[in-house]
Amino acid sequence: MSTIIDFYDGVGTDSEGRTLEYILSQNLEWMEYNHDFIQWVFPLKKPSNFNADAPLLTDEDIKLFMKSSTRVDNLMSAVTKFLYFLGIEQTLGPYNRPSKTPLDKAYFAEGRTFDKQKYTWFEFNHNSLRITRLLKFMVLLGLNQFAADLLEFMKQTADQHKVKLNETALSYWEKAVKA
Repeated sequence: MSTIIDFYDGVGTDSEGRTLEYILSQNLEWMEYNHDFIQWVFPLKKPSNFNADAPLLTDEDIKLFMKSSTRVDNLMSAVTKFLYFLGIEQTLGPYNRPSKTPLDKAYFAEGRTFDKQKYTWFEFNHNSLRITRLLKFMVLLGLNQFAADLLEFMKQTADQHKVKLNETALSYWEKAVKA
């Protein structure tokens, strides 16, 4: 297969020897201060400026990705963990849905870590790029509506909290969803 498919299938490791399971078992502080995992968890077609060891997502990877229940389950776990890092909870959507709900529709809510973690996206910082990466990855996998729903939730939540999202970050996020 490929490096990223092996990683998501649970039989491969990242360049540091970590499995996806190991990465997803880490706490919020670890996620905040380690900057080389996100490119493995949400790979893109273009090389990372921050992690030269990260694999590139190929067209073949994209074709294979959603064809394996293991990969889809691991994707669900990765997205859920990253949303938890952001203080967001997926309440209904691609992986947490009644059988008649479309695969690509997602609903979100403020999660139990929201008050502690809202800074990860209310402020412009390195996490803004991580969010861009997640949105691009979801679009590459064909989960465009998921990405659009997440962005819409983030904008509405910021409005409800009377927070003006950074225009640069918002511009990246909107471009990622429209890609």
